[in-house]
Amino acid sequence: MTPKDILLHLRLPFSLFLMPVYWFAVSQVTAINTTKAIWVFVILHLLIYPASNAYNSYFDKDEGSIGGLEKPPAVGKELFWVATFMDILGSLLGLFFVNYIFGMMVLIYSLVSRAYSYDGIRDHNVWSGGLCV
Repeated sequence: MTPKDILLHLRLPFSLFLMPVYWFAVSQVTAINTTKAIWVFVILHLLIYPASNAYNSYFDKDEGSIGGLEKPPAVGKELFWVATFMDILGSLLGLFFVNYIFGMMVLIYSLVSRAYSYDGIRDHNVWSGGLCV
C-alpha cells in the first residue's frame, strides 16, 4: 500500500461529518478550556475516527463506493498497523493532554469500534437485534 492509499482509507472528510456533534457539545459548556477543547477535536477527528475508518476498511476490503471513496484502493497489513498506531496515539494523547477519563473513553470507543469491524465477531451475528446471540 502506498501512503496515498492509506490516507484515502482514513477518509478524513468523512470523519469531519461528525463535527456538528462536537460543536454542539462545546456549545453546551459554560467554561471552555480552549487547549483541551482543541486536543479533543484533534484526537477525535484526526486520529480516532479516521483510525476507525481505516480499521473497518481493512476488514471489509470494500471494492465499491464507501464513505466518500468511489473506488477504494486495495488494503494491506500496513492499514491495520496505521489504524492501531493512531488508536494508541489518540488514547495516550487523551490521557496526557485532556484527562484520565477522556483517555480511557477514547480507548473504550476504539475497542468497541474494532469489535464492530472485526470479522471474527461480525460473522457470528453478535450484533443482530442489538443482543448477543
